[in-house]
Amino acid sequence: MFEIEFTSYVDGVSNFSDFDPFQENRRPPSTAYHANHYQIGTLFGDGYIDGGPVPNSNPSPDGLNVETTIWGHWATHFIVDDYAQVRDFIEANLVFRVIP
Repeated sequence: MFEIEFTSYVDGVSNFSDFDPFQENRRPPSTAYHANHYQIGTLFGDGYIDGGPVPNSNPSPDGLNVETTIWGHWATHFIVDDYAQVRDFIEANLVFRVIP
């Protein structure tokens, strides 16, 4: 048995095929801390490619839909990882939890 100290999804999609735009909503097994940032896709913005809420993720309780924020209101799957707020959240929590 092992534990992974830190995992994160940024608009995670499941990976069952090359044409799989469905939300990944399962927390990675054996992870101690999981960050989740996502947006809800639209047909014309990104072809409905989107992540989704993942139970027991951070920000609590199931991650952050960046489209509910002022800075991420126009997010699409292709740019959600470009937001400084997303990168800063992941980096700060990674450093705090993993890097001594």
